[in-house]
Amino acid sequence: MMNCGLTDKDWLDIAIGIAAAFGAISAVLQWIRNYRNDKVHLRVIPYATYIENKPAIFVQVINLSVFDVTIAEVGLWENNKHCFRTEVYGGREHILPKLLKSRGSFGFNLVLNFVNNKEDLSKWKSVYAKTQCDTLCHGNKRVFKKTIRGFFKYMGKTISS
Repeated sequence: MMNCGLTDKDWLDIAIGIAAAFGAISAVLQWIRNYRNDKVHLRVIPYATYIENKPAIFVQVINLSVFDVTIAEVGLWENNKHCFRTEVYGGREHILPKLLKSRGSFGFNLVLNFVNNKEDLSKWKSVYAKTQCDTLCHGNKRVFKKTIRGFFKYMGKTISS
């Protein structure tokens, strides 16, 4: 039998070193996972709709966090400021603030009473949802542009990208 020059103590030291490296890597990965779980994760999705023959944007807010979140505000976003905060239409008074359970969702209708032309719609960049802890989450800008184009197609007008 060939002797490779390693004793039983050497093999034990190698095994302990591998176990220690594996433990350190798994501890770092667990820390990263816990750090991500402590953050608010929301998905904000706009849809074009009409309520009582008025253009409206249905905003679906999905809570992807591992804890419950309270939505304080939903609205339209213009370049670095809130452009249109919600007076949410829903047939009920005081829909907001709304508690969203973990992995839960809720829809908000934003009725746009003042929309008459392209200029009214072109200043908005996306939809947003704001939590009571002041976390701000924006919707996808590309999806929002398609939603706005849908309004003008329905009204028989065209809008350029």
